Amino acid sequence: STENADVRQREKAAELTGEGDGREEFDWNNYLEDYGPVGVTYGQKDTEAPTWDNVLTESKSLPQYLMWQMKLSPLSKNEIKVGIQIIGNLDQNGYLCATVAEIASLENVSEEYAESVLQKIQELDPPGIAARNLQECLLLQLRATDDCADRTLAMQIVDKYLELLAARDFVKLRKLT
Repeated sequence: STENADVRQREKAAELTGEGDGREEFDWNNYLEDYGPVGVTYGQKDTEAPTWDNVLTESKSLPQYLMWQMKLSPLSKNEIKVGIQIIGNLDQNGYLCATVAEIASLENVSEEYAESVLQKIQELDPPGIAARNLQECLLLQLRATDDCADRTLAMQIVDKYLELLAARDFVKLRKLT
């Protein structure tokens, strides 16, 4: 009976210490090599897996991007309706194809109101969006840059002398500025 008590005491000690249950002999490194990491595997090195940006994001079209920005801006419901017309009348390069008068007529607002909404849309990203021509596009892009002396000169050239610049008449341009 003393022997049985000793055996029971050793069994209890083994239970408490974890001895005899095989834990100390288990090879975790081998186990993990066989099963690999948990989750998605691409059959390539980890460094070659696609980034989460590519997996979880969807690229938006320019009109979708502008609509998203417009809805985040502090525009009234009526301004948003006019803004939708403006965005809907942009060509693939981002230029406004319709006139302000046409947009005003479609939304039953004054031309001044449509022009004020156009100016708000032109403040959205990318700079130069909803311009009616190249000159306006360049001026919008210049306004979006940091204020400096070069910007003022560039705006003056674009505003007054774009034709000379397009003709690459730098000698005449230098004399005028």
